[in-house]
Amino acid sequence: MPISKEEFSKHFPSVMQHMSTADVAAFVQALTPMQLAKGETLIRDGESNDAIYFVKNGSLEASIEKNGKKSPLGRVVAGQWLGEVSMLDPGPATATVTAISDCELLRLTRVDFENLDQHRPMLMNVVLRALSKLLIERLRSSTDLLIQLTDDRRHSSKAVRERSTDAYAALVGTRR
Repeated sequence: MPISKEEFSKHFPSVMQHMSTADVAAFVQALTPMQLAKGETLIRDGESNDAIYFVKNGSLEASIEKNGKKSPLGRVVAGQWLGEVSMLDPGPATATVTAISDCELLRLTRVDFENLDQHRPMLMNVVLRALSKLLIERLRSSTDLLIQLTDDRRHSSKAVRERSTDAYAALVGTRR
């Protein structure tokens, strides 16, 4: 069932706060509700992704796998969104995202994103501003963690790995 304007605004205020009522209605209409069962993978590291996902309910875990070892980066919970980097740069996904509980998501595909951009440019200015703010926060957080890592050379290799993972998690927008 589609989400109402009021419900979306309640769950994702940072996206909606500067939109007109008509823009909120157009944005919500472009979203596709979807369900993800616990254990299902939404996005795979290295594969293409063509959508932004807004987490309405549930939790997902972002992780990377190197040399056969899975490193959890953190969780994405209700009220957060993911997949936005792929919307701006259609390269491969930077992490695997798996549901750790049953989830309700709202999907905005690249086609719908571009359609909104073409037909409602003021709306997309607001969305891109929210997206830019989110990416800047992630970059600052990961930069701070990397500075801590390089400033303190007394860390054991395990601590260095953990701090590096924390920095990467901050960059992709999750928390450990």
